[in-house]
Amino acid sequence: MAIVERRVDDIVVLDVMGRMTVEAGTHDLSVCVQRCLKAGHRGIVVNLQDVPYCDTGGIGALVTSLTAAGVDGGVVFLAHVQPSVRGLLDETGLSAIFRLFRDESAAVDAVRRHMQ
Repeated sequence: MAIVERRVDDIVVLDVMGRMTVEAGTHDLSVCVQRCLKAGHRGIVVNLQDVPYCDTGGIGALVTSLTAAGVDGGVVFLAHVQPSVRGLLDETGLSAIFRLFRDESAAVDAVRRHMQ
């Protein structure tokens, strides 16, 4: 799993690539989100377009990230959630907790509105 961090204006977009599994280093996502929050960034979009598979470790990293952002007054929204990942979110009931968007621009716009 790899993560590329970039900015869209004042919003951080984290492009996650590869399988989100414990073996692939899902903890790295939580660390990256924590680093962004410590740097003062409150709006984060996690782009899952290139994530074909996610296990419970990946879901755990997403939940940890969402919780950390909430504690710091921020948000983590998910974009391009692939069907297999969406299925796991649905099975666990977490699709009701996360804000899911079909594409990055919709997620970025929603973060902007939320942060106003």
